[in-house]
Amino acid sequence: MSIATAAESLGLSPFLRSAAAATPSLAIASTAVAVGVAADRLGRRALLTWSCVLAAAACLAVALVPVTAVYLVGITLAGVAYGVMLTGTYAYLSAVAPPERLGRAIGLWGTSSILIGTAASLAGGLLADAGWRWLFVVVPVLCVPAAALTPRLLPRMPRIRKGPVDVWGLALLGLGLAVLITGLLAVATAPGSLVAWGLLAGAVLLLAAWLLVERRRTDPAFPVQLFRSRLFLAGVLTGLFVNGAYAAPVISLSDYLQYEKQGSVFLATFGLQPFYLIGAVAWFVAGRQLSGGRSPRLVITLGALVSAAGFVALLPLQQSSAYWLILPGSLLIGYGTNVALTGQAQVFIDAAPPEAYGAVTSSKLSVGQLGYSIGMVVTTLLLGRLTASGVVQGLAAEGVSSQAAYAELSALNASLLSGQPPAVDDLSAVARVAAGAFDAAFDARMLVGAVVMLATAALTWVLMRERPAAAQATEERAATERV
Repeated sequence: MSIATAAESLGLSPFLRSAAAATPSLAIASTAVAVGVAADRLGRRALLTWSCVLAAAACLAVALVPVTAVYLVGITLAGVAYGVMLTGTYAYLSAVAPPERLGRAIGLWGTSSILIGTAASLAGGLLADAGWRWLFVVVPVLCVPAAALTPRLLPRMPRIRKGPVDVWGLALLGLGLAVLITGLLAVATAPGSLVAWGLLAGAVLLLAAWLLVERRRTDPAFPVQLFRSRLFLAGVLTGLFVNGAYAAPVISLSDYLQYEKQGSVFLATFGLQPFYLIGAVAWFVAGRQLSGGRSPRLVITLGALVSAAGFVALLPLQQSSAYWLILPGSLLIGYGTNVALTGQAQVFIDAAPPEAYGAVTSSKLSVGQLGYSIGMVVTTLLLGRLTASGVVQGLAAEGVSSQAAYAELSALNASLLSGQPPAVDDLSAVARVAAGAFDAAFDARMLVGAVVMLATAALTWVLMRERPAAAQATEERAATERV
């Protein structure tokens, strides 16, 4: 919300607005692994301290200097700093918690992350009417004390690896992920664009080059042989699928509260809080279950099944349904997805080898950002295409020609973008047909979400099943020889 308001205030072009909205995710996803490597080499505590300073300085510059270039650079640096904070604190868990309490530590980490994000979003909703710059002032107020307390509260972690830095590997991976997410966002905006599909093709080539370079190195920044590990592969697929499915209810609930219920910024933000807060409860509960002896395999599977039930519960509902009818299914999705992500967090720590601990644990964030981007693209395309097709077919059934139906649909879209009344002869008929088409698109999104979560449960259950010790040793020895 703050990015959209700031972009409008600064008079950014549509292209720059899209770039500004995507910049934080791009910065986080493309630098996460490099940040993990830097933390291993430079010291995780020092990097965390300076990330707080960087976030404070970047956001303060955005608030005080109303210049487009400063704004874009500021939110990029703030995104990188935020990624350092997430990956750094997550990687610290194994240093501050004994193995038998690691699950609880993971749960508390996830719970506190959500609660802090919830408090920040509510503060943003309250400050939105006062001006978007106040939103960026909140960050320095929080980060400056954090920078002062970090060296005093956290123990020093030993530095890892003193060999040469794998510059080419890190560059290819970071650039490949940045181009991939940019291409996904471009496809969501313009599905028929050759540039968008060219970006996706370029991303595939860059990531393929990364795999080849890393396979040939004796000391790669990221041990690509991990992709042959059933445990790590399950963690990656869980991150992609769960975060992808998570995008659908987030976008749907936001649209429902902001447009259907015509809520203010604060009320729309407040209406989303139960969905987020149930996630905080899920991390806490699942973390205790992991420390109590429940396996990540069972935690992820059960979480995915609960989330699938939530998607199914939303299928019979419509955009005109009351909020209290929408809420139960949304809560099931929020709880189930976060339970699954708690189990996934344990998997990445368990799978990370000591010599590449920072790179592997940080890759969890890149996987999550990529999965959410894919889910956002699928959700946007499903909503746009199915709604448009439904409107045209509905108007055609009422005797409106296809050409006139497309003209009225274009006028309706233009009115949504401009905020002006649409230039449509029979607005009530168009609105009625559009509502029905939107409901059909909503059902399709919920159905896809349910299928994805069921697939997550099945794949996790199969990939993470225990293998006989002899077979596992043979498989690991063969994989090592191939690498």
